[in-house]
Amino acid sequence: MAVLTAGLLSASTTQASQFAFNFCPGNASCPADLTEASITFTTKDLTPDVNDYSVDITFKGTLTNTFIDMIDFTADIDMAKPTLDSGPAGPSASTWAIFFDKVDNGNGCSTDGNNKKFACAVSTTGNGPDLAGTNTWTFSVNFDGNTLVDANSGVNLRALFVNSDGVKVGSILSPDGHAVTTTTTATPTNTGQVTTGNIPEPALLSMLGLGLVGAAYRSRRRG
Repeated sequence: MAVLTAGLLSASTTQASQFAFNFCPGNASCPADLTEASITFTTKDLTPDVNDYSVDITFKGTLTNTFIDMIDFTADIDMAKPTLDSGPAGPSASTWAIFFDKVDNGNGCSTDGNNKKFACAVSTTGNGPDLAGTNTWTFSVNFDGNTLVDANSGVNLRALFVNSDGVKVGSILSPDGHAVTTTTTATPTNTGQVTTGNIPEPALLSMLGLGLVGAAYRSRRRG
């Protein structure tokens, strides 16, 4: 029982992994005033799947006459269709449609394709948020298999910008995976619970609880 308890307590110290990739400024396709175009992958706590992630996509800029109409991202790993948990402060999360597709100059981000490595979000009401201030999308992503995101993953982030009339402005942000900065961190979880790997089965936890109760009862009787 002592060994089992120690093993579970050891598992509870697992740390969340976070990988952040920033592509702007510094890439030729970045709009001149864009001070950040980043994507951050953070492992999710308390899930039995080792490659469940919270994915934050953030744009920071100053322009009020340029809007983010659609974005796409990849880690070069097949995934289930992401869920948009929250969108920028302007349009709510419900005004974005999610597809397995890419941003392009034609009808990009409009239908599900066969390539499950790329997911996109397109504004379905208006032009999306402008580039003034900070805009963040948060997705829940479940990658297939056991492949994990790391600093060497094939991560890329793309975006299409439009003016108030919905007309494309400048080039598509397409850094081709060339991150200006890559940051890797490992921080303790808020709950101190299992972050990645297998979560103890309920039956195992019940056995542990019964064992501890029994040990306490025997201790009282001896006293």
